[in-house]
Amino acid sequence: MGALLHHHAQHQRNRRERHHGAGRLPRACKIDKRNPAFSFAQALAGGLDIRFASSTGTHLPYQIERFDQAGQLAEIWVKADVNANDATQFITMYWGKAGAADSSNGAGVFNNGFAGVWHMNDGGIGARSDATGNGFNLTPYNYSGTESTPNGNIGKADSLKGGSAETLLFLTISVTQ
Repeated sequence: MGALLHHHAQHQRNRRERHHGAGRLPRACKIDKRNPAFSFAQALAGGLDIRFASSTGTHLPYQIERFDQAGQLAEIWVKADVNANDATQFITMYWGKAGAADSSNGAGVFNNGFAGVWHMNDGGIGARSDATGNGFNLTPYNYSGTESTPNGNIGKADSLKGGSAETLLFLTISVTQ
């Protein structure tokens, strides 16, 4: 894979992450301007040329949740191998191939037992897309769509507001397929 793309950087697993057992699980990779190994100027718009590989060179499925080139912030879900709490694991990110097609694929990342996964980046009153490919999209009701879309831990978040402390639920969501 390295021969196909011009740039690469290794991302080592955070030792504080706790996983029990082994398998391939989605993990969040957050990249910002403080990461000197990655240059947003070298990547294609939207991160279309970004790819990931395991330590053995195997292609890893990924989904770009946010790629803000101007703000120098990227948040990407990668389905990576996890062996208990082995801190020696790493994945490699590649980028820099002109003309690369988009390979971001949420269904490839969230296909191991997830009924539905919703990233709240859609905003407004439209449906929140299910990243698993199962088609369980969320439809907001009693929601004006004028609510702010603040930053979450990974990607954007829906902001729910109400007029009193007694109001416990400001948004009713139905699952549609």
